[in-house]
Amino acid sequence: MPSDFFLAQTGTEIHAALPTGAKKAWLGCRFSLSGDGLSNFPPTLPNGSMVILTDETAISGHNAQRVTAELQQLVNQFSCSRVLLDFQRSMTGEAWNIAQAITRGLSCPVGVSEGFAKDLDCPVFLSPPPVNKSLSLYRAAWPGRELWLEAMPQQAAFHINKDGCRIKFDSLDREFIHKDPTLFCRYQIDLQEDLAVFTLARTWDDWFSWAQAEEGHCWIGLYQEFAQPDAQATALPQPASRSDRSASEICGTN
Repeated sequence: MPSDFFLAQTGTEIHAALPTGAKKAWLGCRFSLSGDGLSNFPPTLPNGSMVILTDETAISGHNAQRVTAELQQLVNQFSCSRVLLDFQRSMTGEAWNIAQAITRGLSCPVGVSEGFAKDLDCPVFLSPPPVNKSLSLYRAAWPGRELWLEAMPQQAAFHINKDGCRIKFDSLDREFIHKDPTLFCRYQIDLQEDLAVFTLARTWDDWFSWAQAEEGHCWIGLYQEFAQPDAQATALPQPASRSDRSASEICGTN
C-alpha cells in the first residue's frame, strides 16, 4: 500500500495550496465546551483527507457514542480516508473509552497516540524519528503495527571532540548538497583543529522522499512548517566537505 503524506491545516489555512504530493488534514476538531459531542468541524475537505481530533479541550462528560457518530458523519460527508486521535493529555478512563469506541466504530482507519496504542488494535502515531535514526531502528518497538509518523523539519549538530559528543538540535537554518540515502537527510561536516561538527538535516523534500520509499506508512506534518517558501527551498551547492563518508557511516545508524 503506498504511503500517504498529510499536512495539517487550521481553519485559516485550509484553502491554501499544499506542496505537490501532500494531502490535507483538518487540524482543530475538538471536544465541545458546551455539550457532550464535538466542535470545530471543517467547512469542506477534498476526498481522501484526514481529520485530526485533539484533546485541546479536556475530555469531561463527553459521550463516546455521540463522538463516534459525529466523526463518522464527517467521514461520510467528505469521504475522509483516515482519522487521527492526537490526544496529548494524561490517559484518563474517559479518554480511553472514547478512543476505544472510535477505533472500533469508524469505517476508516484510526490512528492513536503512543500511550493509547498498546491495548488498541489500530495504527500507532509516533513522534518524528530523530534525524540520526533510521526508520528500521525506530519502528522496532512496534513490530507488525502500522505506523503513522509525525514529520517536521529537523536539524541536529553533533559536536565531537576528545571529550565526547554533544548534540544540539535547531530549526533548519542552512542548505546542504550532501545527502545520505539511508537516513533520508542532508549533511555537512565542518572540521576545526580540535573539533568536528557533523550537521544532519531533514527538509520537506527529504521527508517526502522517505515517505515514498517506505510503503505502508502514513506521514503527518504541519502545513505551517512545510508549506512556507523557505521550507521548500531546493538545496543549493555548498563548498565540498573534507570528508566523503556518508552520514550513516559516521553516525553508525544504518
